Amino acid sequence: MALDKTNPDPRILAEIERYRAAYERDPSSRAFAALSDAYRRAGMLNEAIQVATSGVKLHPRYIGGMVALGRAFLAGERLDEAHAEFEKVIAINQR
Repeated sequence: MALDKTNPDPRILAEIERYRAAYERDPSSRAFAALSDAYRRAGMLNEAIQVATSGVKLHPRYIGGMVALGRAFLAGERLDEAHAEFEKVIAINQR
């Protein structure tokens, strides 16, 4: 589904609120990945990258978090950073 970045789908905004509440209850949880992904789908790329970057620092081997960060970088056309994040995922999966 294509998303109008100036008027995000209300379902995605509801997801953001749900995941944001979970993340705020426990900032050390892995809810950051779902929140980052929802931000990305709403076109809120700075928020997506910030949340995912913070979460990956706390959970450096959490593949879901690294994928969320890579997707956010990709959506923001930060290709080198996206590539580096996806390379980390591949390296972990090969072990």
